[in-house]
Amino acid sequence: MRLFIAINLPEQTKNLLADKVSILQREIRGNLKWVEKNNWHLTLKFLGETKENQIKMIKKTISTLADKWQQAPLQFRGIAAFPHLNNPRVIFIGTEEGRDLVTGIQADLEAEIVKCGFQAENRPYHPHLTLARSRRNTDMKKIARKLKRYTDPNFINIYMQVEKISLMKSELHPEGPVYEELFSAYLQE
Repeated sequence: MRLFIAINLPEQTKNLLADKVSILQREIRGNLKWVEKNNWHLTLKFLGETKENQIKMIKKTISTLADKWQQAPLQFRGIAAFPHLNNPRVIFIGTEEGRDLVTGIQADLEAEIVKCGFQAENRPYHPHLTLARSRRNTDMKKIARKLKRYTDPNFINIYMQVEKISLMKSELHPEGPVYEELFSAYLQE
């Protein structure tokens, strides 16, 4: 099974974000693959192909982490890109208030998940919500010019409550991935 661990967004947050993202989609035309609203999440750890006998340990790790952390607000704010705005291979929404919570959960998860047989990530973690990825033959200069019009931090300024950590299954299909929540554990209230 292809799995990852994430913080899923409530439907209300997805709807608020979708209003702003639809503006981007209309204005920033190009060879981009937009992430479907139903697939929006904050990835904490991509696990990849996972053996059945690892799942019980993963669930225990998630439950232990959830018991350690308190629910708190998370602010989505501003449009940005990886590796940078002049070369927007991945367009995303950044996080501000609550970023330390997500970063802390991810750091604890990273430290514990190696005990389940997974490799530790060696890149720094940046909590973000991926909106789109560039495809081959994308005119990056054109996309960058249009994208820079929407980098005002107040263009997107939406809050959600981080309530739980979820183990997600990812099935790849020609029309795009389909995600299914297999398990979740609520943070402390």
